Amino acid sequence: MPDKICFIGAGRLGTTLALALQADSEFELSGYCTASPQQQIRIRQKLSVGVVSPVPTEELVRKSDVVFITVQDERIAQVAKQLATMKVPLAGKIVLHCSGALSSEELTPLSARGARCASLHPMQTFSSTFAAPSVFRKVFFSAEGEDAALRFCRKIVKSVDGLFMKMETANRPVYHLGATITSNFLIALLDMAATAFRKAGIEEDKIPPVMQPMLNAAISNFFEKGTTDALTGPARRGDADIIKRHLAVMETQTPRLLPVYKQMTRYLIDVLTTGKTKSRQHILEILDED
Repeated sequence: MPDKICFIGAGRLGTTLALALQADSEFELSGYCTASPQQQIRIRQKLSVGVVSPVPTEELVRKSDVVFITVQDERIAQVAKQLATMKVPLAGKIVLHCSGALSSEELTPLSARGARCASLHPMQTFSSTFAAPSVFRKVFFSAEGEDAALRFCRKIVKSVDGLFMKMETANRPVYHLGATITSNFLIALLDMAATAFRKAGIEEDKIPPVMQPMLNAAISNFFEKGTTDALTGPARRGDADIIKRHLAVMETQTPRLLPVYKQMTRYLIDVLTTGKTKSRQHILEILDED
């Protein structure tokens, strides 16, 4: 018999995961809950799902073996409390949420009623709802929680061709910090670079192909050689004159970039623990000038 899975919340991750799981005969989508009428229509179009409802009902929870809570982080505890008040047996049911920042402790009211709870988070970014299931391939999923729930998490990860990674509950926040820097902060830095290229007069449609070869090489070097050996540029060379030129042009043309540039350069200097000590100290003094 397939595991009957209900989803609550129709965001990018929830809809994409549901789309991937419906292709596996070991799972059956018993229901999908979202308050959005537009998303209800899309779910009926995209998924073979038993029930589409604006809110989770007792009947739907009763007939589901697994409940995936894929709402925004700030609503997870609220949904957990709502489910815990239902007059349906919860003992033995699997309840999962997909937040990277929050742990399974958000589901404590459900654990108290005998549900087996965990958090399961893919180290992936989703730019749209109902993305292709291949987006999960070879992606690490971090999971923490009760053993029975973690066993089911392994089954989910295997189904979507992902990679399972068990995590300590206390490490959830710092793990999510790493995920945020990997995705969001990288996008911010790329946008800063694009801003500088615009100021240099490069046409908008040429900026991505100008940036991409260098970006690809830098990322490859980081993973193949490590941080220090991957670094190039004025901070690595101890080239204070070039850094002075950068600071001067930012003051007049891209002032919003100035504090980030200074902080990032300080970070790079700190990473470079060997060689050209005097040059690095000179650069730090330049960065501290008003």
